[in-house]
Amino acid sequence: MGLSCQWECISEVRTIISDLEDGIACADKISISGDNSMVISRCTADGTDLRDQYFFTKRLDGGILYYNGQPISALDKQHHIRLQELSFKALSPYSVKVHIMVVNGVTGRNITVDTVMFSHCQWRKMNEKQLDGVSE
Repeated sequence: MGLSCQWECISEVRTIISDLEDGIACADKISISGDNSMVISRCTADGTDLRDQYFFTKRLDGGILYYNGQPISALDKQHHIRLQELSFKALSPYSVKVHIMVVNGVTGRNITVDTVMFSHCQWRKMNEKQLDGVSE
């Protein structure tokens, strides 16, 4: 039970990181309010503006990460895995530091991940503006 629960913890951390990386990578704008809410804005090929919100709320039995109002992982449904911490910190207009801690309720071990994620779209736009200024 302990080993399978640890694999479930690792899988949930991967799911969260993958979802966040996908959203941040194609963001035109990233807005962070407090340390537990992030809004990602992006423009589609047809010119439609889309906004996606990630919000972490902490409860006594563990927290829940929401994506546009819906839980994006099974952490809140499994009593032996608890999302304890999740925070966002803007490092630049195109990068976000993400802190995640998941606790294995069976073994008591936790998995903590601190990672920086980048918006490739926003970074490219900033560099294009700089290169345009140099070429003039």
